[in-house]
Amino acid sequence: MASDLVVNLRGGMYYLKAPLRLSEAAGDSGRGGHRVIHQAYGYGTPRQERVTISGGHQISEWRPHQRIRGFWRADMGGLGTQHGLRPRRFHRRLQRGRG
Repeated sequence: MASDLVVNLRGGMYYLKAPLRLSEAAGDSGRGGHRVIHQAYGYGTPRQERVTISGGHQISEWRPHQRIRGFWRADMGGLGTQHGLRPRRFHRRLQRGRG
């Protein structure tokens, strides 16, 4: 490498289906005293974009719990058993943002 390399990630949510694997042997950290820098697009400026890289699974179709006020639930289907979890439903207490 002749200089540092900057990788700008555009704003958004990126869901990974497999682990993100970076290796020194592949040069993902840089070579010859130079670096590879991964950063949000606009880093350090007022226009910096928000980037999220998620290795989790998106759970959708949330609905209010029928018996417990303030709780929501979503069916996980086979997702739990694929990862060694037992529950087939996921519950979450509704939390309101503070402003």
